[in-house]
Amino acid sequence: MIGGALWGAAILPGLVTLPAHATRSPVTHRVVMEQFAFSPTVLHIRAGDSVEWLNRDLVPHTATHSDQRWQTEPLNRGEQVTITFETPGTETYGCRFHTAMQAQIIVDGP
Repeated sequence: MIGGALWGAAILPGLVTLPAHATRSPVTHRVVMEQFAFSPTVLHIRAGDSVEWLNRDLVPHTATHSDQRWQTEPLNRGEQVTITFETPGTETYGCRFHTAMQAQIIVDGP
């Protein structure tokens, strides 16, 4: 009986769950610029997370907010840049050199 009680106690810590409001560490998400497109075109993140853009095309690209609130410098092939998003909302952006390149980041509350 003692062995069974110890075995049960050993597995209980694995069953403990955190409350829904528990904090989590910020995450860095990646958006790839390739074949004149952003991938993914819609990205869901949490406030405090970061987005890293990586250019895999042969030509330079930017990530530029539709209202010019933020933008990256032109990124050449193999270059990357990271921006952290603190405020919930929808961030629509594109490449200022290639206007057909459009995407969104949806920032959910913490």
